[in-house]
Amino acid sequence: YKGLYYAVGYTWSKSMSNHYGATSELSTITPYAPAWSERGETNLSLPNVLNVQLVYNLPVGRERQFFPNMNRALDLVLGGWELSSYYTHRSGDALTMGSYSPLGNGYYSRANQVGNPFNMQGTQSALYPGGQQWFNPAAFAAPPPMTWGTSPVGVLRGPGLNFASMVLMKNFAFSRDSSRYLQLGAEAYNFPNATNYNDPDTTVGDTYFGQILSAGGPR
Repeated sequence: YKGLYYAVGYTWSKSMSNHYGATSELSTITPYAPAWSERGETNLSLPNVLNVQLVYNLPVGRERQFFPNMNRALDLVLGGWELSSYYTHRSGDALTMGSYSPLGNGYYSRANQVGNPFNMQGTQSALYPGGQQWFNPAAFAAPPPMTWGTSPVGVLRGPGLNFASMVLMKNFAFSRDSSRYLQLGAEAYNFPNATNYNDPDTTVGDTYFGQILSAGGPR
């Protein structure tokens, strides 16, 4: 029975730039910045993107594997069902730590990295009930004014995206060979009801630095 169809797409990529924040013609770059301080992954860099799509025609009913000669009245109820689903996974955004330390040119420096940012990743936030402490805020500090911060561009990644939907459809055939039919369906967006968090605060000095305070829409 040839009723299962699928498509899988996977992309591995990396977007690098000498000016990580300049991703369009209207973007600005930090003036007088040394080359090493601005080079890194851009906001467009998503290393892993996976898309999977499945379509399954249930093998029951006329012209199908089981009961192919089912009478039309029964086929209206039991036959012609189709199930499809798609799933998307995407890596999180590249996160660059900022600060309020002025550079003297109208811009602000990145933060200094002074410790391990990973030893608190994914823990519950004590300051914001229901929030996520995505990384260790003590790992970063504001540099002295007029100096360039030492934390690399894209030093961490934000939470990724996982999204799955499912569609159940019923085909009502109007011809003997089922080539003409009316299709009705119902779709469940994000049927596992998974939470896809937004990026955490990445500016040293903010009250909720390192915390995730919001999430994307549930549907």
